[in-house]
Amino acid sequence: MTFRKYITKEFLREKELNERQIEALNYLEENEEIKRKDYCDIFGIGKSVAYEELDEMVEKGIIERKGKGRGTHYILRTKRTKNGRF
Repeated sequence: MTFRKYITKEFLREKELNERQIEALNYLEENEEIKRKDYCDIFGIGKSVAYEELDEMVEKGIIERKGKGRGTHYILRTKRTKNGRF
C-alpha cells in the first residue's frame, strides 16, 4: 500500500479503521474519488453500512465528502486543519 505521506501504518492503527476502510483508502489513492455505490459494490455491503463507514472516515478527518445527493463522492483529505487533523 502506498498512501500519501501522512497515511502511515501508525496513522491507520491510531484511527482504528477496519479492513474495508483501509482498502477504500488504497482505492482512493488509485482513483482519487469513491462514491457510496462504489464502496457497496467493491465490498458487497449495504448502503447503510457503507454510509456509516465512509462517514466515520469523514469524522476522523481522513477523507472529505464532496457534493450532495447522487453526486456525493469522497476524496482523500490533503490539508491539516488548525486542530492538527487532516
